[in-house]
Amino acid sequence: MSPDDPREALHAAGLTKNYGPVTALAGVDLAVRRGETLAVMGPSGCGKSTLLHVLAGILVPDGGDVHFGGRSIGGLSEAGRSALRLSSFGFVFQDGQLLAELTVQENVALPLIMAGLSRREAVGRARGWLGSVRSGGDGGASSRGVVGWSGAAGGDCAGVGAWAGCGLC
Repeated sequence: MSPDDPREALHAAGLTKNYGPVTALAGVDLAVRRGETLAVMGPSGCGKSTLLHVLAGILVPDGGDVHFGGRSIGGLSEAGRSALRLSSFGFVFQDGQLLAELTVQENVALPLIMAGLSRREAVGRARGWLGSVRSGGDGGASSRGVVGWSGAAGGDCAGVGAWAGCGLC
């Protein structure tokens, strides 16, 4: 597959990222087709979060390139990458970068409201997304804060972040 393939939503080639002497990414190649779901799994410290941060343009790779929708994000400014994330990516951080004062549903809806959607539409979308990733009830939408969901996956942290792991949609 290639970054010019219209079936591809995301394409990465030769991604490298180092933190001093530590190599987090070493020549990662990845292609995700439109509508495809991808899970990034591995032990703590293997580079999952770094990979997701690079794919979303939060971090700039030391080498390689990422294409989203056929367009390289490597040449975008920080503001351009931020605008792309706001319009095109969904990201749930595992390290608690959520607002404890808000419900899970409100945390999910907040970026949509900031992007200009009405509160009603944003909350409706958030409810739908939460329902699609968590079975039963309201998907935990009414749970407050970032801690407290029983059955949260992972051992790094409790709550929404751990339940979701790191997700890039």
